[in-house]
This record gives sequence, structure tokens and C-alpha cells, in this order.
Amino acid sequence: MAEHMKKKEYEVFPLSLNQKNIWALEQSVGGTSINNISATIRISGRVDLSLLEKALRTVVDLDPSLRTRITVRDGVPMQYHAPVSGDAVPLLDFACVNEESFGHWATAYTQIPIFAPDAPLYRFVLCRMGERSA
Repeated sequence: MAEHMKKKEYEVFPLSLNQKNIWALEQSVGGTSINNISATIRISGRVDLSLLEKALRTVVDLDPSLRTRITVRDGVPMQYHAPVSGDAVPLLDFACVNEESFGHWATAYTQIPIFAPDAPLYRFVLCRMGERSA
């Protein structure tokens, strides 16, 4: 395998007791949204969505706990802090959708399982609701 294709090895640490409990729950009912915590924040008025995206990425970049990932080493779940990624925050435009349809989408989206080994334990989505709200 080419050097640049190898998975980067990070220093790993044992899970805390609470993380072990979450891991055990994920193993027993994996593929569900049981550990998802969801919040919707509405902002009225003109919003610079590119600046909001930059602010979200900055918070994640500056707080290593938000970059925590779970991996499995020799069958044992461990945690590590991923490097700053600079991944874009998706922007979905709901300007032509009624409130009820957006609510159905939001409910369905929160049911998508988020947990996956070596993946972020958070997900941000910016939703544009019209010219003057996000």
C-alpha cells in the first residue's frame, strides 16, 4: 500500500465509564439513533451562512473533545482526537418548502444513526429557510 494511502495511527486512550456504557448500548442496538442528541436553532434576519459555517468549524477545530473519535484496537474500543479536518458543513435550501415538510425532514434526519467507528460524533447541517432566516 502506498505511504499516503495508509491509515494514520493516532495515540489512543481508554474509554471513560460513560463512553463504555454508550459503546455497549451501541453494540446491543446498533444501527439506531438511540444515542443521538439533536437540536435545531432558528435564526431570524439576514444570516451570512458562510460565516456561520466558519464559526462552527472554528469551534470544532479549537476543542479537541469535539474531535474525539472511537476506534477499535485488538477488539477493544479506544478513543483518540482526530486532527482538524476543515470539512464543509452542508447547506440545504428549504426556502420553497412549507414548515410541515421541513418538520418531517428534521424528524427523519434525527433518526439517522450517527455512530460509526473513526467518524465524527457530531453532525452539523445549515438549513436555509428563506432570504431572512436560517
